[in-house]
Amino acid sequence: AEELAGGGHAVVLLDRNREHLQTAVDRLNTSGFEAYGLPFDLAETEQIPETVAKIANMTGNFHVLVNNAGVNFVKPMQQVTISDWDFVMNINLKAAFFMIQAAAPLMTDGGSIINIASIAANSPRPLSVAYAASKAGVVSITKTASIVLAPRRIRVNAVCPGAMENVCGGVTVH
Repeated sequence: AEELAGGGHAVVLLDRNREHLQTAVDRLNTSGFEAYGLPFDLAETEQIPETVAKIANMTGNFHVLVNNAGVNFVKPMQQVTISDWDFVMNINLKAAFFMIQAAAPLMTDGGSIINIASIAANSPRPLSVAYAASKAGVVSITKTASIVLAPRRIRVNAVCPGAMENVCGGVTVH
């Protein structure tokens, strides 16, 4: 968000945690950037089109979409429940797809969609099978969307980071 705002973009952040959302928006605004926040739970997929329309109205245009939400749990494959699987797929894959679907028609030609996938998309994760499968799905929808949106010069890319240190909490996340 800081990089985009620093490049002159107005940014709109979504988060289901209102406190974290407000902290991030305040930090950006205090730094002199134009930032807005919308409390939103990406598991509420049916509300994505309305939320994306609000974003476009707030900023006057829609040039960049970053799908950065991700959830995971760690447990052996044999213990994964249907609700575990659905939780991960709804946030990591389903929401990313429907954000792209809702945003693309509102985006300016030449825009960019950036999906945060994971190195797990292409490597086995015995204790995070749903996460790895969801991120592989993100890579797949990225490839499809890049073909579909190419005539409008909308670039669609996936970034696949590995393990990194979380600078906020000092813990390692995947």
